[in-house]
Amino acid sequence: MRRGPNRAARLALAPLALIVLAWASGAFAQGDKALNTLTRVEVRETEKATEIVLSGDTPPTFTVFKLSDPTRLFVDVSNADIGKVDSPIEVDNGVVSQITAL
Repeated sequence: MRRGPNRAARLALAPLALIVLAWASGAFAQGDKALNTLTRVEVRETEKATEIVLSGDTPPTFTVFKLSDPTRLFVDVSNADIGKVDSPIEVDNGVVSQITAL
């Protein structure tokens, strides 16, 4: 099956070997702000991308950091509870190798 330039573009992102998802624990909740309970992390493959979808109680507030040595993407979701998220998630698709909730 020929995948054309879309596959080549996806494979160019191969150094992005690890995506780490981290959420602040309940100890860091500020004021009366309720925790966003994250319930699931889902990996979706499309023709042009690998999508990582977070499901929770409310839309998240987050910060993204690009790190190196090893190359990875760190997503900090503030005021979140990750107790219901299964982790780590092995992906190994040539773009993402693993997703870990910390």
